[in-house]
Amino acid sequence: MKNSILIIPAAGSGSRLKSEIPKIFTPIDSNKTIFELIIKQAVDLVDTIQLILSPDGVNYMKKESIQLPKNLNIVIQKEPTGMFDAIDIALNKPQISNQIDKVIIQWGDQPFIDQSLYTQILQDLNQFNSSIPLIWTRNPYVQFKFLSGNVSILESREGDTCDDYGFKDIGIFAFRYEKIHQVWDAYKNIDTSGNVTGEKSFLKLLMLFQETNSIHWRLDQPSYKGLGINTPDELAESISFMEQLNQLDIK
Repeated sequence: MKNSILIIPAAGSGSRLKSEIPKIFTPIDSNKTIFELIIKQAVDLVDTIQLILSPDGVNYMKKESIQLPKNLNIVIQKEPTGMFDAIDIALNKPQISNQIDKVIIQWGDQPFIDQSLYTQILQDLNQFNSSIPLIWTRNPYVQFKFLSGNVSILESREGDTCDDYGFKDIGIFAFRYEKIHQVWDAYKNIDTSGNVTGEKSFLKLLMLFQETNSIHWRLDQPSYKGLGINTPDELAESISFMEQLNQLDIK
């Protein structure tokens, strides 16, 4: 019986947060880090978790004696060459191809994805080849722009001009493994280096994926699930949000 896997690219240093702590281990209240929130929600709903860390991240984890669940494996990204390269390391481990049926990719700075969404997108994969939640937002820094049923993806960090309003992802993407693997190999051979960063974009892969695969664009999620933590302002917002959740006693 094939299984599900959650891949978490989290090799970022946290430099934009002006922190010496690897970003995924950043505290967002007195009791929990980003890492602990993600793992708490995901650990019982997927069979395997691949956490991608930098060498510094691994060292920090060992120094702090951070406890890992039994179904979590560490993958090391030695050089900070972007999300696509990070996922490529985890996705192409030999043992995965024979064991995995469903793949979830979640950015390591998105702590507010909950169990209900994991369950929904895994169920979506029984009918579609991919499930991708989007939210409508002001000033998206990544924009999913639709025309005639197809999507173009604009990334402001690569110099693209996004609209004042538009759809953005919330940092989580689900795929049938065999389908994403087929497109992955083809996409690797296309030169899609970013105009600014020089990194190969994971998101632009989705434009190739849609040509031969069904994608369920899930539009039913509240905006708070899209809260990512990259800057001090975003961290402050997330801390405030956690304080309110704690007042509501929502676990």
